[in-house]
Amino acid sequence: MILRNLLSIVKGLLVSVIFFGMVVTANASMIYSDNDYSCGWENYASDITNTNSFEIAVNLAVFAGGRNNISIAQLNYGGGGDWNTDYPTDLYNIKTKINAQLPLANVTINDLPAGADLATADLSVYDLLIMVGHNDFIIGSDGQARLKCYLDAGGVLFVDDCAGSDSVSGFENGFNNLIYGMYGITNASLVNLPVTHQIYNSYYILNGNDFSWTYAGNGTEWAQRPLRGYENHPEENNPTVPEPSTFILFGAAITGLGFMRKKFKE
Repeated sequence: MILRNLLSIVKGLLVSVIFFGMVVTANASMIYSDNDYSCGWENYASDITNTNSFEIAVNLAVFAGGRNNISIAQLNYGGGGDWNTDYPTDLYNIKTKINAQLPLANVTINDLPAGADLATADLSVYDLLIMVGHNDFIIGSDGQARLKCYLDAGGVLFVDDCAGSDSVSGFENGFNNLIYGMYGITNASLVNLPVTHQIYNSYYILNGNDFSWTYAGNGTEWAQRPLRGYENHPEENNPTVPEPSTFILFGAAITGLGFMRKKFKE
């Protein structure tokens, strides 16, 4: 009877956590954009497009890392691609924008000229990896394994196609090969993120009438297309039992929830 009651309590806690939006175990998150936001982050476009781009950047950072101690890097994926497009200006401008909106955010970015090198960097220190480019690229099995490990541990990868078009670019072709190697999926497996998704609501409230989400663009140089995403849930096939200390934290996590995404597994 005691055991049954204990299991009932545990189940109730788990349901509460899921209900309030927390992710009990880590999952992989990839968000794909055809909008070339990185040019906006470099202040390369019009004022309204730059504003739209930075709103998405702030929402991404909060989605991935919460509202303080956010760590961001641009992924150096190599393989023939132009990974360093807009780098490092885009990251410095994102940091400036986040600090202006969230003075206590304590944003850190990768300051190395080489970016977050997929072959050597400890990716686990970053809440958010940003991946941009125009050209086709090839990431080998070792790099795919390292990136998949990062994602499965709770990291967030934002992929921005600098071609800024619905047509399949060389960069999108490289990304398609990458995700097929990691998860056995293709770009067709990515789904449009609804306006209720946390990406559109983590800081700025971006809805169907907002420039940063609508199809038409509404005065920007290029159309703003909905973000597409993919989430993998490895724990569904390999469930883990949290340690007792984890349950002690659940109540505090729910009441003090600054945001609803779990960071990396310990």
